[in-house]
Amino acid sequence: MAVFAMTRENREQHPKDEILQYRMDRYIDRETAERLGSEPSVNTALAAFFQLCQNDPIARTCLHADVPLYYTWNATSRIFQRRKQGTPVEDHEGIFKSDALGRMNKVH
Repeated sequence: MAVFAMTRENREQHPKDEILQYRMDRYIDRETAERLGSEPSVNTALAAFFQLCQNDPIARTCLHADVPLYYTWNATSRIFQRRKQGTPVEDHEGIFKSDALGRMNKVH
């Protein structure tokens, strides 16, 4: 949520207003919101996982933590790609599973 009525002039007019100062530091002004909205976002691994689930029927059956078993992370293109080596998965031609070390960061 952004509050657009706050301006730097308000802060200068009311230097002792702690609530206004708190809001000025927490919320962004209209120019900043427009600039942030126009900048392209960086594709994170989590966003790439959601994209993978939309496009790949095998990924829809995986939990986020299981993705490194079947996919590798391509850091250059910032997407998950199916593994090309490993143990073939039954009933799924061209799908490989590997117990290679993979890392999925988690936040608790």
